[in-house]
Amino acid sequence: MTWSLFLEIWLIAGVISAVWHVIDEWWHHQVFEASPRDILLSNSIVVGLCLIAGPIGLAIKLWEKFFDPTNI
Repeated sequence: MTWSLFLEIWLIAGVISAVWHVIDEWWHHQVFEASPRDILLSNSIVVGLCLIAGPIGLAIKLWEKFFDPTNI
């Protein structure tokens, strides 16, 4: 496995995680009546963290969605 393939898999997992996090947490913006600037800032921070975390963020989101015992 080459480093470029590893990086590609990492970024793909990060993009999937970012999209999932933004869609799943969109209700925060509606509840707090966020301005477009606040929404852009919040989402860009989340996307940046997801791209850095890569598959770790995806694993966390999978755990929260399907395996977390407190998510009843």
